[in-house]
Amino acid sequence: QVALGNNNRIPPPASEDNDFGYPTDHGETSAIRAMGSEWDKVDWANTVFATTLSPCVMCTRTIQAAYGLGLRSLVIAESDSFKGPEDQFDSMAGMRIV
Repeated sequence: QVALGNNNRIPPPASEDNDFGYPTDHGETSAIRAMGSEWDKVDWANTVFATTLSPCVMCTRTIQAAYGLGLRSLVIAESDSFKGPEDQFDSMAGMRIV
């Protein structure tokens, strides 16, 4: 199962045809929200959470919540143009960060 998220920091105008009513929705939070009620049914120990940009403070907390459920693999594709609080992941025992 793959949950996709889209960064909606600059969302398109809301209309009857879309559901872009989340102006604080970054890719990470969007992916988690897309899971809906399946959040607690995910096999987190065998899940790789991938993000295209270093997570912000809000998204870091979202990933920490998934860690509490068993997430142990995180891919951060790029962290030169934006550096989030990645050092917070250092204290998460067993977390693999690529």
